[in-house]
Amino acid sequence: MSLTRRRPMVSGVRFAGVAMLLGAASPLTAAPLDYNYLQASWLRVSPDLAHAEDADGYEARLSAPLEPGSFLRVSYSRYKNDASNAEVSALSGGIGMFSRIAEHADIYGLVSYETLDRKVVDKDSGYAIELGLRWATSSRLELDAGARYLNLDDSPDEVIWFGGLAVQLSPAIALTAQYSQGDDDRRYTAGLRFFSTE
Repeated sequence: MSLTRRRPMVSGVRFAGVAMLLGAASPLTAAPLDYNYLQASWLRVSPDLAHAEDADGYEARLSAPLEPGSFLRVSYSRYKNDASNAEVSALSGGIGMFSRIAEHADIYGLVSYETLDRKVVDKDSGYAIELGLRWATSSRLELDAGARYLNLDDSPDEVIWFGGLAVQLSPAIALTAQYSQGDDDRRYTAGLRFFSTE
């Protein structure tokens, strides 16, 4: 049974419009939140399908600052259901822009190219638009939340909602956790985020 079955959902055109408006905003020359990090996480996928079992895997993410107010983000994930031996991998890469909306809060938009490989069928590709909020509630705690519109060539459109946190353990390391909910599955990640201290 496929771990990635999707149901049709309302078009995400409004997300694209907001992302374009965000990109037109004047970016800041500095931000209170760090966009330069490497993150490694354990991943669990829980399908919302009858008799479908959870799948486990991992996710790696690289974020790097570009010009002031923009950043590059690349992520790769792989997960497998041991019972059915079904394996899925996904690669994402894109450019984002952010603006400060409060002393320790940023709103950001990201447009990315996406590929999805279910192994048993042809690879699927498309794009995603993500809008999110990052808020440093203290020097040690950051919260984030947002939505991601995913459009793949051979799959129905999907909107994925997410929320998470990062707890700073030292200037170089943070503990992270995130929950996301899509059309057909829920995802949980827990891992470590590594910052450059230079």
